[in-house]
Amino acid sequence: MSNSSKKIVHWGQGESTLFLNITPKGGVVLDYEYDTDAIHEMCGGRNYYCSCSCLSGAGYLEHLGALVPLGYYRVDTTRNWSQNFLPLGKTPEGEEVWVAVPYATHTPDKSGLLREFPTVVKVGGGKVVYCDFSANLLEVLDLLLSGEELPEKCVIGGVTYDRRGHRTLRRVFTRLGDQGEALEEEVVMEHYNLCSMDNNPNPWEFFEEFLREFRGFDNRSGLLRLLAVERLEDGTFVRTVKINGGDYRGEILPGNPLDGEGPLPVGWQRATEGVIVRFYADEVHLVAYATPEEAANRFLRVEQRGAFVSSCSSMYIMEELQAPKLRYLLHPSVFLAEVVKQLADNVRQWADYVCENPR
Repeated sequence: MSNSSKKIVHWGQGESTLFLNITPKGGVVLDYEYDTDAIHEMCGGRNYYCSCSCLSGAGYLEHLGALVPLGYYRVDTTRNWSQNFLPLGKTPEGEEVWVAVPYATHTPDKSGLLREFPTVVKVGGGKVVYCDFSANLLEVLDLLLSGEELPEKCVIGGVTYDRRGHRTLRRVFTRLGDQGEALEEEVVMEHYNLCSMDNNPNPWEFFEEFLREFRGFDNRSGLLRLLAVERLEDGTFVRTVKINGGDYRGEILPGNPLDGEGPLPVGWQRATEGVIVRFYADEVHLVAYATPEEAANRFLRVEQRGAFVSSCSSMYIMEELQAPKLRYLLHPSVFLAEVVKQLADNVRQWADYVCENPR
């Protein structure tokens, strides 16, 4: 975007426009939901909409000035699947550098999140770096953008954390071959943990798009994981319990809760067939889901169905939507239709891609 063009900014539905403001004392996160006046004072434009509940709003900026658009990843959901990484530049080798800070909806004070969770930097398709936003993010970005080597250990405030630093991670992923056969392939990722935090997410979760070719459309799913349910190889369903960051198996369920064979996990309700909902204090989390076969029959042309189904490798595909609680309660059918439409749109986009790029 040129410095003279207008930029639309907003907050609501589980996200907000964030900026990095570099001051003599270091970097500061500005959130359009709470720093509206300060951002417009720096960048011009105006705020032209704010809902009665103040849970959503929008405006535009005349220019960005010295502000840098900043990405985020949600830390107030079951897993880090609501991500919006934004590029900050390229390395001398031409690899894109993407950044995301930890984010929770409608949270005015970001300092606690920035101390508890790492800021995540991705480089190209094979490197992820965890930083401390206040202590070393700007230093790390400067090293990456200038082509210099990252440190092997984490040094913050004069203290060296020897148990952290650089690791080469390897995982074997399965993808479908031309004849539908399962092919295993090793993926290598360089992981730099350059922060002093113990609350660190799994770095593989920040390469969902990069790993799509290995797992097909269903890498977007995570539906059973969202519900804290696991399907065992023998077809049994069990609840999972998270203890000290690890997932452990709990009670055996009478059947698949998504097929109506057992109750949904606590907090979730069935809104309509194929849509579940969970209520929070001021938001609603909607999830539309379908098996690949159901999605193909509902949303695709006959000639697309076979290729689409063969590209999917797990039980369900899904799409989610966050909405203000009051608006959902007043207009539930509108939001139910919207989340189903989003699911249909994504199924069609993936089917178009699969048909245009056969394996």
